[in-house]
Amino acid sequence: MNENQRYQIRRTTVDAYILYCLMDGKIHKREELASRADISTRSVQRSIERLGVYFIIHTFRGGETKGGIYLDERFIYSDRTKEIER
Repeated sequence: MNENQRYQIRRTTVDAYILYCLMDGKIHKREELASRADISTRSVQRSIERLGVYFIIHTFRGGETKGGIYLDERFIYSDRTKEIER
């Protein structure tokens, strides 16, 4: 496996993890997602841009207290919590 293939796998894994985090229906901060995925806030932004091609992801500005990112309710999987608790 070459370096480019490793990069593609890592990027896909990060994108999937960010999507998973957003599926809880809550508003998240870029800093929070970056910390959870162990990446930079710029990498979170790039992942959101890539995911936005397939999913409706809302972002709004407002600094540390009012800004956020959330997944459109049509893409929220409501039984996610129940499956994790089992």
